[in-house]
Amino acid sequence: MAFDDQLEALHRFARGEVQEVNSTKKNAVIYTRVSSKEQTENLSLDTQLQAILKFAQNQSYSIVSTFGGTYESAKDDEREEFQRMLNFVKRNKGEVNSILVYSFDRFSRSGANSIFLSEQLRQQGIQIVSVTQPTNTFTPSGELHQNIMMVFSHFDNQLRKQKTIAGMKERLLRGYWTGIAPKGYDYDRKQREKPLVQTPLAKVVKRAFYLKAVDGLSNAEILRKLEPLGLKVNQKSLSKIFSNPIYAGYLSNKLLDGQLVKGNHKAIVSKEIFLRANESKRQIGNRIRQTEANVNVPLKNFVLCSSCMTCRLTGYEMKARGIWYYKCSKKSCCHNVSAEKLHSMFFGLLKRMTIDKRLKPKLKLKLISHYKSLNEGKQDEVRRLKAQLIEIQKELDLLEERYALGKIQEGVYEKVSAKRLDVKQDLERKLFGLIPQNKSNIEEFVDFALNLASNLHKAWKHADVTEKTRIQNFVFPNGIIYNSVERKITARQLEVIMTQLYKMNDDRYLEGGIN
Repeated sequence: MAFDDQLEALHRFARGEVQEVNSTKKNAVIYTRVSSKEQTENLSLDTQLQAILKFAQNQSYSIVSTFGGTYESAKDDEREEFQRMLNFVKRNKGEVNSILVYSFDRFSRSGANSIFLSEQLRQQGIQIVSVTQPTNTFTPSGELHQNIMMVFSHFDNQLRKQKTIAGMKERLLRGYWTGIAPKGYDYDRKQREKPLVQTPLAKVVKRAFYLKAVDGLSNAEILRKLEPLGLKVNQKSLSKIFSNPIYAGYLSNKLLDGQLVKGNHKAIVSKEIFLRANESKRQIGNRIRQTEANVNVPLKNFVLCSSCMTCRLTGYEMKARGIWYYKCSKKSCCHNVSAEKLHSMFFGLLKRMTIDKRLKPKLKLKLISHYKSLNEGKQDEVRRLKAQLIEIQKELDLLEERYALGKIQEGVYEKVSAKRLDVKQDLERKLFGLIPQNKSNIEEFVDFALNLASNLHKAWKHADVTEKTRIQNFVFPNGIIYNSVERKITARQLEVIMTQLYKMNDDRYLEGGIN
């Protein structure tokens, strides 16, 4: 075999594919972005696009598609337009070989992750071209240059973040809110510090707190009442409003490292109302869990399953038949009962608890007499509390005078006066509980209670879901038990309850013969 034939035969053992030499195909996509909405308004996007188009024309690039054109943060690479651009070039890697950007920090400022992305793109024959920092990224030196620029972009981004966080923390420590103003507040942009001021919605937010703290309504019911007045949020957002101490005049933020800072804004509700609205939810177990009420199953999470003695009945609807049922919340327990049957059982139980109407006049006299006897001997305590309130008020007046004269600093004044105001509110609550009501008020309260007690079962039947829940929890604070075998319900500690009821319905008790 001739030498040339041998050499040609040896070519069969060559490895790799024949590469195209001096390929002139230069197809590219354009990606532009800014970090904030404000930058979109100062023509930054248009500046980027015009520079890229001019570069593409000078370098004979053919533009296949354009992406971005909006504001997207580059601190991570989960941007919508960014991902859309990456997916496009990967799908068209045979047609697209370049991504044109204004600068490398417009592509990404995520540091190591951006270097990883650029390496993956290079392996598919796609390079990132910065029109203001031109370099051949298919060479080792060009790749190094690109990586250095991306690392510096990430470093610059972290420095900016650190400075921003430090500024936000300093503002919070001085009592000024940062970020979006909470519902019921807005920024007073006329003042230098831009403090929070109340908007007309503040009255509606305040009403929401009172409906939660005083009336005990569920979030769903509160929203039904207040949405027509402008409080248009979902139940989860309403829970966040209730748990935000800003409405009580204090700032809470993860930047404060667990601190609670007195805010330079007017509170919408008092600390007492805020805390009452945020009382711990009752848990399953010895007490009843507080959940959103459902008009079809008002007894849910109120009735204990006798088989488990740890789980309560929840409600569900059999949609095919349009019938509601109660079932045990424990997966291994399959006991259930129709809502209609359980409601009928509960109606019967309440009927047994109803006071005989014929005994109302005598019982009224007994209750009024008992109320008066409870308030005897409390006058000394009333006088003592009134004297303490006078002293507290004198201290508050003196503090205010010294602050007005500049004898004490603002921080000291706020700290001391806040403590004395807390003591004052506590004394006022105690005093309110001790001062006897006038005779007409007492009789109104007793009449209302007796009318309810003598029509308890009917009142529950015709009440809305909120009132049903109140009656249930008041009459049976420990809940009731459903026996799935005997198909009946009983109240916890029913013997004690019934003994007291029979005692009240006894004429001898009403005449004072039974103690």
